[in-house]
Amino acid sequence: MYCQNCGTKNSDDAVFCESCGTKLERNDLPVEQTPEMIQPKTVQPKEVQPKTVPAAVRQPVQKWLVVLILEAVALIAALYAAFALAKKGFSAEHMAGNFFVEMANGDWEQAYEKLDVDESEFINAKMFALANKNNSFGSINAYTVEKQGGAFGDLVAKSTGLGTTVDVRYRTRGSNSDSSYEVVLNKQSGKKLLLFDDWKVSTDQLIGTDYRLHVPEGATVVFDGVTLSDSYRDSGADDDYGICYVIPQLFLGSHTFTVSKENYDEVTRTVQIRSSNDGCSVLDLAMKKEVLEDLIQLAGKNMQTIYTAAVEGKQFAAIADLFAKDAREDAGYAYSNLLSNLSGNGSSIPYKLSFKNIQGSAYSNGTSVSLSAEYHIEYSYEDWWDGSINTDSMDSSEQFTFDFIEEDGNWVQTNLGCYTLYY
Repeated sequence: MYCQNCGTKNSDDAVFCESCGTKLERNDLPVEQTPEMIQPKTVQPKEVQPKTVPAAVRQPVQKWLVVLILEAVALIAALYAAFALAKKGFSAEHMAGNFFVEMANGDWEQAYEKLDVDESEFINAKMFALANKNNSFGSINAYTVEKQGGAFGDLVAKSTGLGTTVDVRYRTRGSNSDSSYEVVLNKQSGKKLLLFDDWKVSTDQLIGTDYRLHVPEGATVVFDGVTLSDSYRDSGADDDYGICYVIPQLFLGSHTFTVSKENYDEVTRTVQIRSSNDGCSVLDLAMKKEVLEDLIQLAGKNMQTIYTAAVEGKQFAAIADLFAKDAREDAGYAYSNLLSNLSGNGSSIPYKLSFKNIQGSAYSNGTSVSLSAEYHIEYSYEDWWDGSINTDSMDSSEQFTFDFIEEDGNWVQTNLGCYTLYY
């Protein structure tokens, strides 16, 4: 008999399956017969051994895949490091630190490239180097850089949306305290590498405005190698002493200029410009020695011409060319008084006048010439007793002063310079 549960073959008289213990159903008993109660045999169930399933075989990881993963990780790490370095390198603090180092080392060209400027004749790399050539921070032992609230030193940054102010602190050799150098940076509209802010150094503390130069009219000014043209003239500031030039922008620092004028010694000045609206006057040009000597000779010649004309009774028109156009009216009035004096002093009438031992000197600016001279005057007079006409002469000396200016390329007087002579 087979078990209907597990299919194990049992003996024909078995009631329970010898394998699984399930009660066996018997189909061969008659319906009317009641089977006797049969005690089932105790059967030990057989241990069913589970089927052994073979373990899955692991496939080895391909070597190229491992290399690819490692390269990807390395690339990501490199990109992150590069980004961090670039971010630091393009930061305002890094820019300010580099600018400070370049200024301290005198690397003017590199420092100039960091400036936020519009170039002109006086605002360029060459002029920046000239202005700063005498600047020195001293012997710097060390400097430190710290972003505000950070822990990397003493570079403090105060930021706004448009710019940043950075305070670099440094210490010079032998000093027991820190010095400070402020760098103001302006944020530019573009980006560096499309990701990082672009910074330029503000020039508010590096450039002065409206530097004024007051020089004699007709003088040529060469400022830091640039000849000032009429475009720099401020005619509204001209006066009787000279003309005014205005340079709109200059780097603060050391500058050298020359003032030259025909017949005068050239003047060279070096100035330290420390703020806006600064200026300098150079009006006391010294006349060249040979020109001074010629001017003294001219003064002596003019003196004799004027006195001779007066003795001869000539009118002012005969000597008018000796005088500046604007001075002729006053000189003509003074000449009329001299003419009246030499035309007759009471009963005495001079008829001959001569000079000797004419000595002269001139101020270095050449505007005035002082003369001293001895003169011999011969005159006639009427004897008060008998009415006869007699002659006589007199020797004396006198001091004279003649003022000159240049007009149309010639030296002309601005005063008569000739006084009444006593005889």
